[in-house]
Amino acid sequence: VQYTQAPKREKLHPSLAVQLAPINYCRAHAMTDTCASRQKMRQIVEDWGKATSKISYYQYMFNLAEYSAPYPMMHQMIEELPIIYANNVKFWQPEGMSNLDQILPGHYLSNRMAWDPKGDPRAILDEFFTLFYGAAAEPMRKYWTLWDDAWTKVDEHAGANWAYPRRFTP
Repeated sequence: VQYTQAPKREKLHPSLAVQLAPINYCRAHAMTDTCASRQKMRQIVEDWGKATSKISYYQYMFNLAEYSAPYPMMHQMIEELPIIYANNVKFWQPEGMSNLDQILPGHYLSNRMAWDPKGDPRAILDEFFTLFYGAAAEPMRKYWTLWDDAWTKVDEHAGANWAYPRRFTP
């Protein structure tokens, strides 16, 4: 389960599919951010991408540490999905719950990218806001972006309510 490092000298059998599940890594930030934990996850993805052509990525599409605050994952999915798909991820496996009130834009984006891994994440989110919210697209984009920024632009890596005073300021 926790053998995350890709092999350096051993060759994997061609029938073997590796599954990566970033449960022990920061879930607030993206692999392109300055977050050391997510940068480590990026290295793991890239190393496995060199070691095998069959990777499953088990993405937790909700805040595992606390379930009630909005957690859009827009920035994270915009940044990470192209990296994930560029590194031999063939099996995208997002775990979700009945949490669309918490993560709707991220769910939409990740599902659309599953159908077309070369899609433009920003264009997909533009489509989402326009089609889903209609005349309310801009205020709803502002709402979701406010929450997304609170997760991604704060140097806080805990996911539960003990970190919320730093993350969700007045």
